[in-house]
Amino acid sequence: MTVLKINRDDFTEALSVGIDFLLGEGWFLDTETGEVLLHAEGVDDFPEDFPDDPRYVHIDGLSSDEAFQIMLDFVEQLDNNEVALNLSAILKQTKPFRRFKDFLYQYPVIQDAWYAFELQRYTQLADEWCVAHEIQAEWI
Repeated sequence: MTVLKINRDDFTEALSVGIDFLLGEGWFLDTETGEVLLHAEGVDDFPEDFPDDPRYVHIDGLSSDEAFQIMLDFVEQLDNNEVALNLSAILKQTKPFRRFKDFLYQYPVIQDAWYAFELQRYTQLADEWCVAHEIQAEWI
């Protein structure tokens, strides 16, 4: 198993910001340096040899369904109170991602709990990704 120092914030951003890999774009982990790299139009500092070099491993971002499930899981772990009921209702409406975050803005303590929950879940997913790719991450 390869041990790599990886910036946790960069890696979780790669998980949370979907890029269309079918267009040849996306986030990659350099398995020699631990650097998280973005390959996209307008990004000039990506290594030219990356398509032929197996050291660059594509990082699959979460689907909207997976991100939505994280919000559902957060609401389920809240006490069954008015905020939880409102968030549950919001998740059944159109544009639930935006409405969810807008609603939490009114409740700073719960908003902080959400961001901590989300970070914990993304870190867990990042750990699972690394294990699946035989990498032991030392998060920095």
